[in-house]
Amino acid sequence: MLLENDQIVKAFNALPRKPNLPLGQDNQWHFDLRFISIEPPSHMLFLYQVDSSYAHVERLPVGSSASESGIAFFPETGKEAAPEMAKAIMHSFNTGLGSARFQSKTSAIPAPWKLTTEDANLARAVGEELKRIGVVHQELWNIQVAPRSTLAAAESTFKKLYTTIKQSIGIKEPALQAFQTPGSIVFLKPQDYMKITTPGDEFSKAVAYANNLRNAKLAETNFDADQLMKEIETLTRLVKTKKLDDVRAEADGGNGMSAIDYASRVHNAIGCTPERAKIREYLIKAIQSSTSNNVTKSIAHALLIDWYTQAFNPNVGMPIRYLFSACHHADQAIILAGGKAAPAVLMFGTQVMRHSAENKGVFQLYCQYKNVWDAIEKRDKEVQQERNEAQKKRMAKPNRYRCANVGCLVQSNSGKMLAQCSGKCDPDKKPSYCSKECQKADWPNHKPFCKPGQPCSVIDPSPDYGMGKPSTSRRGGGGGTGAALSIPIQKPDGSTMLFSSSTMSAEYLKEVKQHLEAKLDLGDELDEQPDDESDDESEEN
Repeated sequence: MLLENDQIVKAFNALPRKPNLPLGQDNQWHFDLRFISIEPPSHMLFLYQVDSSYAHVERLPVGSSASESGIAFFPETGKEAAPEMAKAIMHSFNTGLGSARFQSKTSAIPAPWKLTTEDANLARAVGEELKRIGVVHQELWNIQVAPRSTLAAAESTFKKLYTTIKQSIGIKEPALQAFQTPGSIVFLKPQDYMKITTPGDEFSKAVAYANNLRNAKLAETNFDADQLMKEIETLTRLVKTKKLDDVRAEADGGNGMSAIDYASRVHNAIGCTPERAKIREYLIKAIQSSTSNNVTKSIAHALLIDWYTQAFNPNVGMPIRYLFSACHHADQAIILAGGKAAPAVLMFGTQVMRHSAENKGVFQLYCQYKNVWDAIEKRDKEVQQERNEAQKKRMAKPNRYRCANVGCLVQSNSGKMLAQCSGKCDPDKKPSYCSKECQKADWPNHKPFCKPGQPCSVIDPSPDYGMGKPSTSRRGGGGGTGAALSIPIQKPDGSTMLFSSSTMSAEYLKEVKQHLEAKLDLGDELDEQPDDESDDESEEN
């Protein structure tokens, strides 16, 4: 049975404590924090006795079972981690480093004489926490940063221990090797996190709120812009009539949708200042509330994905525990939605999870998160079918899907994205244009043919550059490919990459082409994510 905090401190202070252990080793212990991605995921305290190489692990939060998710505890600083870490250290020694689980009487394990860890901020924070809660051993208030030799020995010991853990739960080759050993967590600096930016006016904040919420829900097949505007109006009225404090009180009382509402308001600075920890805290409340239904929980899981993946400045790589946590939430969102994936989940799966597995060498992802992989595969098949159908239309009416102006390479997967000549030329011979500028430029060529019975004026139509082939979406969700303009990007090796956008104008698309081709000529790699916030895609030919 887990004791109350004051009882844990009292029991820890009562433990025998000497500079040396019974066999003569220095009573020095090293500890660190690690993230275990094996389902259900959790953080773990790792304790290592320096001289004997004895090791002990404690699942966090303290008292949680092996079948229980530990997602509630996800510290981003040493200060956030310290209360749970201090509690876990004391609990470990109070229970004889786990002997209490197997024996009627706890083995007498002396309290540590000295503690070390890897992260300086964690060392300071845990020491201050032990002092604050009343631990009387003053040497433990000043935790030291461990030397490299201790870190190396601890890492080697944990690697062996983790292999044993994997084998004990039935993980076999080749998955056994794919599951990478979790490293000791060294917290990022505050400047590594991206500042949460929000629109300046209240209407734009409501739009952002509505879009985030819609992407976390299952996509509607007949959704239109008018429906989105109604949702925005409803949210705007809700924000005006229901105070933030009232929403928070309902969330604290167990109302899951109020918890999502509060987290969304904080995220979009609606009546408050954005605060990362608060956003996550209340989305977790929505998930863990006993009154939340599966739909509410699925939405909260989907909303949490961006919390992990959009947290860092561009020059900071995403720590692996953030990637695995986002994958966990994506998988849970699908399970709770009856096997269906919301746009936010599909976007993450195709852009981040698959990219990490295929291009970043995170092969462990292939061994987990089956629901996300199934959703990706299903979406790929849908995209392929949609593109095949669109290709048939383009083959029947090629002029309808590409700009007729000579030298303009803009094309579309939907005829409605291009304007046709409104003259007297036959309907099946009419040229299409991506802009008024292109139509004006092509008029000297088309004018003699703009009469009934004349042949088509389009000369040397450009190839479609693979518009019928499947591509990996770089932005956009799961509601369909959507009508988009596209332009080929010429690469130095002669191949082309099709860049598509549903929101960029044709002229801006041409500017993007010039920018990207110049960047490629300089030998630069393209960014994983373009600057545009639209539904854009790229594909290789």
